[in-house]
Amino acid sequence: MSRPPLRIAVCGTAHWAETVHIPALQAAPDIDLVAVYGRNADRVAALADKFGIAGLTDFDETLAQVDALSFALPPNIQPALAIKAISAGKHVILEKPIATTQEEALAICSALVASPVAAVCFLTRRYIPEVAAFIAETDAEKTEFGASSFRSGGMAPGSPYANSVWRQAEGATLWDVGPHVLTPLLDVLGPIAQVQLQRDEGGTLTARLTHSNHATSRFEISQNGEAGSLLETYAFDAGDGERRLQGKPYDRVAAFGRAAAELLAGAEEPRPTRLRFAAAAHIVEVLTAASASLQNGEPVKVERNLYDNILASAAS
Repeated sequence: MSRPPLRIAVCGTAHWAETVHIPALQAAPDIDLVAVYGRNADRVAALADKFGIAGLTDFDETLAQVDALSFALPPNIQPALAIKAISAGKHVILEKPIATTQEEALAICSALVASPVAAVCFLTRRYIPEVAAFIAETDAEKTEFGASSFRSGGMAPGSPYANSVWRQAEGATLWDVGPHVLTPLLDVLGPIAQVQLQRDEGGTLTARLTHSNHATSRFEISQNGEAGSLLETYAFDAGDGERRLQGKPYDRVAAFGRAAAELLAGAEEPRPTRLRFAAAAHIVEVLTAASASLQNGEPVKVERNLYDNILASAAS
């Protein structure tokens, strides 16, 4: 007997919801996109009409109509609604970062531990085939060093993200772009034990990282380029020469479709999604420590309580 389609709603009405979440979920097999939820009634109505789905402004009503929720919300709004959804037994796709404080991230992780639902964080580089293959083909046991770099014009005039309120806040570049550069490093080298972050006069952030397995890595991020520009690289060294990948433009809708497929599989067996979600939780721990390092100018120890708690829940 076939399983009925997974009923899902998108939470959010801005650019990323309209151009990525909604079209990807409408095209996804075995998923039924039933609604868009948001606080701006006019914007909700416009998207509902454009995509032929229900438009909702009441979150409890949204919960009652779906099996899952896809969040395209700022990280200061996402946690409270995600916790409510998880506690109500709904599967979730969260955006990165899952939160911008360890307290909120802990609350999300605690809700997951208490509820048998699937949780996927859309760490985009995992869902780009070329990057995913590069990570999978890297010998994690032998790799001693990794590096990643991300330079874009994400906040330049004309960029669709330039008017994003949360991205204009002090320190937002670290939280917005940090998950991109950290994902490959974590997937190959594992959790991070220490970070030191510095900012140069041009605003470029450079971090030096020590992983729990004593491997080292670094990342560099900037959003000071021209609108539409993007230069990203990933490199690993296992002692026999550096392997390097130059990032290329990718299909965001197709990438999100792969994340949706992961959620669909997780609705049947949530544990694999927990194992992968642990990195999203750990990223909050890393970026919290990085922010502290930027303030005090010293290396800062990275906690891994969130990471370990999620892994433990997947194993139980």
